[in-house]
Amino acid sequence: MVMMIQLNRISPARALILGFLLVLISTFTIFGQSNASVPPGGTPGPVRRALIVGNGDYERQRLANPANDARDLAAALEETGFEVLLRTDRDLEEMESDLRAFREVIQPGDVTLFFFAGHGVQVDGRNYLLPVNNRDIRDNTELRRKAIDAHAYVETMVEAGAGINIVMLDACRDNPLPASSRGGSRGLSAMDPPRGSETVIVFATQAGDVAADGDGDNSTFTSALLEEIHTPDVELVSLFNRVGSDVRDRTGGKQVPTIYSEPLSQPFFFMTSEMIAARARAESNAAQAEVDVLENEIAAYQARIDAAADERERRELEVEQQRQQALLAAQRIEARQLAEEAARREEQAQQAEEQRRQREEQVATAQAEQAELARLASARRQEMQRLAEDARSEDPDILIAT
Repeated sequence: MVMMIQLNRISPARALILGFLLVLISTFTIFGQSNASVPPGGTPGPVRRALIVGNGDYERQRLANPANDARDLAAALEETGFEVLLRTDRDLEEMESDLRAFREVIQPGDVTLFFFAGHGVQVDGRNYLLPVNNRDIRDNTELRRKAIDAHAYVETMVEAGAGINIVMLDACRDNPLPASSRGGSRGLSAMDPPRGSETVIVFATQAGDVAADGDGDNSTFTSALLEEIHTPDVELVSLFNRVGSDVRDRTGGKQVPTIYSEPLSQPFFFMTSEMIAARARAESNAAQAEVDVLENEIAAYQARIDAAADERERRELEVEQQRQQALLAAQRIEARQLAEEAARREEQAQQAEEQRRQREEQVATAQAEQAELARLASARRQEMQRLAEDARSEDPDILIAT
């Protein structure tokens, strides 16, 4: 179950306070600013940046869901600490400009993410993402000039020095090119990440296969991703495995997402228990701050009542004070509930951190045991080699000892 802190239905005063507090603990900032996200341990981590593109309004073979997919995923990523550059229905020139803009803000060590929903085709083992102005793309030669090689996005992220790179291509719809130019290829070609780049590439379906655009507001792949992305403390590849299982089950095995991944030097989580706890603390602090504001307003009304010389003015002030007192009573109840929720989230975060620490200790213990076994095995091999050499000796004393 996805658990989120609801931030709606709050008063203007509390909204202002909450906004200020969220700025202080926020896991994301305006695109292009320096900031740090919050990994499971609660300590600052690398900046998260994403370029999200959804192309559906094609001149040839329009798609219903890519723009929805892009907008919904952008909103979800912002909630998980990403600075998002969202673009929909882009022509070739705009897609090239978007890629340059993305490159300009990437800093060494950032976590970068690229998502594309729309038409994608393969030619000679290369994958091309189509802009919406695709009417004039009639053969493979024009495709190479009038579409963008998907590898360009990966190369841009890697060359910029990003730490972890995540690429998601929900771009395996039917080939929109004229049938005479398709060359028999379906879907996308397998796409291995550059070696040593800490890059994870996810296709909405298997290489050479076609993905569904979806019957609802989102594609089958993006719908499953949106349901999983807020689950706390699920490592990146494990989360994509869960998404893949969801898609496979929903399509009866007809669509199976594929992951191409380089080893990651450290785990990555879209959402963590600590991030959820931080937001809960922000809501609790904002609610308590509004209680303080109301209490000060009530005290101010009392001072005005005491100073009022006119009876009518005094009665009006007393009525307004009573209204504020009723509002204060309700706000105190909400503040108490939010404080309890924050405490519960904090406890969950501490439990998750303890579990993470235990897992790390178990891994360290297992690695130490494996290292010791390897050392013993090496020593045994050396001893057996020595004995074998001694057995071949012509010295009688050595032979007797052996």
